[in-house]
Amino acid sequence: MRENFLNARDYVPKEGDVFLVDTNVLVCLFTPFTDTDKSIGRQYEDFIINRNPKLVIPSMVLSEFVSTNLKNKYNIFKGLNGIDIAYKEYRMLPEFEEELEHLKNVIDRQILKIMEKTDDDFTEIDIMECFSGAAESFDFSDKYYVELAKRKGLKILTNDFDFSVVKDVDIVTTNNKFFKLN
Repeated sequence: MRENFLNARDYVPKEGDVFLVDTNVLVCLFTPFTDTDKSIGRQYEDFIINRNPKLVIPSMVLSEFVSTNLKNKYNIFKGLNGIDIAYKEYRMLPEFEEELEHLKNVIDRQILKIMEKTDDDFTEIDIMECFSGAAESFDFSDKYYVELAKRKGLKILTNDFDFSVVKDVDIVTTNNKFFKLN
């Protein structure tokens, strides 16, 4: 196991540790779609409740959280109703408005009650660095979070194995795949 992979099940935050919460952890905690999501969410909930870490969330994570949830609900809506409706058309339906209202409440009444907003440092981050290593299974926003974490001295709380390529930022996770790497 690499030294920068920390197991959230037993990691005790040190004074000054601050954690950037990744989108997949938010989904598992607050809007799980599957039993697996719920199980993963409980593991991160244990870390948050028992360790009381300082958690921060940049606007990009909230944007991804909202987009992910709206797209998932759209796909569920299509499947349940057996119809092929364009996303733009779905956005005009009351179901979309209901989900949007639900997400606003989750963000306001739950997420922002335990996480602090943090600036994205967009003007300071080398955006071209976010395109490096394109061959790795690593998307732009993940690379951006790594650059932000490096700038601000943050650890990243994630379940996303794409972060397994990161060597210069601490990754705090319950995903056992991380701990099988050398």
